[in-house]
Amino acid sequence: AGDLETSVEEMLIRLDEFCAMMDMIRSETSLILDERIPEIRLRAEEMSMIYRQVEKLEAFVKMVAHHVSYLEEELIRAERDHLSFPRAVRSLLGGAYLPEFLQVSLLPPYLVRCYWTSQRSHSWQPTKDLPHLVCSTQMLGKG
Repeated sequence: AGDLETSVEEMLIRLDEFCAMMDMIRSETSLILDERIPEIRLRAEEMSMIYRQVEKLEAFVKMVAHHVSYLEEELIRAERDHLSFPRAVRSLLGGAYLPEFLQVSLLPPYLVRCYWTSQRSHSWQPTKDLPHLVCSTQMLGKG
C-alpha cells in the first residue's frame, strides 16, 4: 500500500508539471496569435508598400534613362548639324580678310581625354571596385 501511495503521488506531481507546461504553452500561443501575428501582418503590408514604391522608382529610372539617351542622340545630331555651319561660312568667305578681334572662335580649342579606371581584384566589392570615367581637359595652344 505504501508503494502505491508513493506512485500515485509521483504521478500527481508529474500531472501537475504537465498541466503547468500546458498552461505555459497556451499562454504563449495566445500571445503569438493575439500580438505577434498582427504585428507580422502589419510589417508585411508595410513591406509590400515599400516594394511598390521601389517598382515605381525603377520604372521612373528606366523612363529617365530612355529620355537621356534620346536627348543625347538629339544633342549629337544638333552638334553635327550646327558645327558644320561655321565651316561652310568660313569656306565661303575663303581668303577674305577679317580683323583679328573678329577671328575669335566660339569655343576655345580643348583636348579632352577620357578613360575608364577600375580596380580589379579577386575580392571584388561593388562599393569600392566600380569603374570610374576619368576625364582631363587641356587647352590647346595656338598653333
